[in-house]
This record gives sequence, C-alpha cells and structure tokens, in this order.
Amino acid sequence: MKMYRTVKGIGTVTLLGLVLAAGGCMGHGQHTQEGKDLAQTRMDQLKAGTQLQMAQQQFQAGDLDKARKSVETALAAVPNYAQAHLLRGRIQMEQGDLEGARQSFITAEAIEPTLADTQYYAGICYERFRQWQPAYERYTRAADMDRANPQYVVAAAEMLVHLKQPEQAKALLVERRKDFGHNAAIVQSLGNLAILEGDAEAAVVHYQDARMLAPDDLFILESLARAQLHANQFADAEYNTSKLLDSIASAEPKATANLKARVAQKPVLSRRDLILLRARCLVGLQRFGEAKQIYVEQAMLPEGQRDVVTWVQLGQVAAKTDDAVRLRQVAAKLLSISPDRHEGHSFRALALLIQGDVAAAEQAALAAAKLAPNEVDPLLLISSIMLRQGKNGEALVAAEAAARLDPSNATAARLLQSLSATAAAPAE
Repeated sequence: MKMYRTVKGIGTVTLLGLVLAAGGCMGHGQHTQEGKDLAQTRMDQLKAGTQLQMAQQQFQAGDLDKARKSVETALAAVPNYAQAHLLRGRIQMEQGDLEGARQSFITAEAIEPTLADTQYYAGICYERFRQWQPAYERYTRAADMDRANPQYVVAAAEMLVHLKQPEQAKALLVERRKDFGHNAAIVQSLGNLAILEGDAEAAVVHYQDARMLAPDDLFILESLARAQLHANQFADAEYNTSKLLDSIASAEPKATANLKARVAQKPVLSRRDLILLRARCLVGLQRFGEAKQIYVEQAMLPEGQRDVVTWVQLGQVAAKTDDAVRLRQVAAKLLSISPDRHEGHSFRALALLIQGDVAAAEQAALAAAKLAPNEVDPLLLISSIMLRQGKNGEALVAAEAAARLDPSNATAARLLQSLSATAAAPAE
C-alpha cells in the first residue's frame, strides 16, 4: 500500500508538472506575442514620427504634394496621430480644400482635445469660410489653452472686429497686454483698432510703443508712417517712409554682368505704394516740386498709365503750383481713362482759368459738377470762377451748396463768409 501510494504520488506529481509545464509554455507564448505587438507599435510610432518630421520639412519648403504623401504614410502607420491630422489639415487648407481641412482638424481635436494649434488652425479655416463666430470661439480656446502665445489673442480680437464688437476687442487686448509686456503684437493690434476708430493720434502712440518692442519689424514701421500721415505728422511720416524705402533698396540684389546670375536673382517686390505715400507726405510739407516729380515718374510707369488715383494726385499738385501745362496733360489723360469722373473736367477748368479763359473754365467746371453733384470740389471751383467774373450771386449759391454738403470744409466756409459779407455790404 505504501509503495502504491508512492507510485501514485509520483504519477500525480509528474502529471501536475506536465500541466504546469504546458501552462508555462502557453504563458511564454502570450508574452512573446505581446512583446512583438509592443515592438511593432514602437516601430510604427517611430516610422510615423519620422514621416511627420519629413512632411513638416516638405510643407515648410512649399512642396505640398510630397508633404501630403508623407503625412498620409504617417497616418497609415499610426491612425490616431493628432499632430499628423493637424498637419494634413494645414496642407489641405493651403491646397484650397477647406472642408477637408476642417474635418482633419476635428479629427485631431477628438484625439487630443488640448492641442492649442488645432484650435488655432481650425479658427483660420472658419475665418476663410467667413464664419466669424466659430472662428472667434476656436481662437479663444487656443488662447486659453496656451496663454503664452499672443498670436491667438490677436486673432480672437480680429474676429471680434468682424463681429462688429470693437470695444470688446479693445478690452480683450488691453486685458491680455499685461501678459505680453515685451511682445509687440498686442500693442500693434491696439494701433490697428485705433485706426479703425479714426483715432490716428492714438494709433501713432501704439505703433511707437510697438516699434520700441520690435525695432526691426518693417511692417510696424510702415503702419507707424501711415498713421503719422493720417495724423498730419508729415515730417515724421516722410522720415519713416524714406527709411522703409532705403531698407527695401538695400535688400535689392547688386547688379551683375553675368546674365545667368541676373536671371536667377529674385526681384524685390516694387513698393510703389510707399513711393506714393512719401509723395503725399511731401505735399503735406508743401514740398510740391519734389512731390510732383514723384507723381510724374509714377504716372509714366506702365502700372501708372491707367492709375486714376495717381493722375488725380498729380493734378492736385499741379494745381498748387499753377502748372497749367501739367494740368492740361492730366485733364486729357483722366478724360481718356475715366470719363465718368469729374476730375478731368475740373483740372481742365483750372488750366483754362490759369490761362485766363474764364468763360471756357466756367463751362468745364459746370460739366464737372454735373458728373458729381454730391462732390464739394466742383462746387468750390464754380464759386471761385463765378467770383472771378463778378457773378457774386451765383458764386454764393455754389458756396452755400458746398457748405451744405460738407459743413466742416474750411474753403467753403471762407468763401461763404466772404461772399455773405460782400452781399451784406451797402452799395456805394
């Protein structure tokens, strides 16, 4: 019995050992598969990260097609890769597929809700749809998620302006300005708001503050120069515009005799607008000769030949210098390229008046007023011509009409006062 128990015991132990051994083998196989899966996951993640990095480089280089392929490869390896969905959305947005971009941003948001850039670029997408409210909400979320990035705050403020809530935009910028004491973006945006409100002097102060924070930012310098012009700070505006033009000139490639090198050189974009801005500053400084030279040069360029505004400004300077020859040239050009506007007839009337042909000047001025019955300048011109001919009653009627159209017009007020006084004076 004892021997039997021993044998039986050995059999039982052996069977148990086999079972345990079998169980051990099964456990080892399971762990091995898990290890393989983990290794594969890591390899997929590594591949996706590498592809995403490549896609970002291609995107920054402007090769959108290659960037799209790389990001799709990354997503094939790791479908729930929020950064890859975000980059795909940015690529789609640049390719004009706004709805596809929106879906990519929504997917990225679902995977990683706290990713501030997803909110920001979704905001840009909605902004391009001209859906200001959802764009504002996205920008605001981005600003709340990343309070160190002023770009998100500026974007939210811009949407409030589109939503016709400028005061709320201003309050937002003022509130967050303390968080970005050394960043120019918030201060610059306050300047932009001041321009929208018509407060050029406040805008100048904000742009000057922004320029102190970012002295090399030429866009801020340009904004400052334009604000100074609107604030009638002509000397400062002219100085800063000249600095801008000098900076652009210094960036132009130096001339070379090598034809291939000249062809390869990228031309600097012409800033004709800044040249014309400087001319306006010179007019404000009463440096009419210099201003007229600039307008003549710009009007004669191919892009200036049909630029009505440039020709009108040239005519205005010619009028200030009593240049009848230039006035005739401007009048002929404007009557050719823009016959429905009054300026061609107005400048012709001025030229005739300078030359002493008052009757013909009167007819030209009346033609100008007929084309623009709600414009002050033709009425002022008629009043002056009538006064020159001693037709004080008709001159007074024209001056009164001009004053009704623009009660703040100083020239109309002076004419009206002079003519009223003449009418009230007793005859000798």
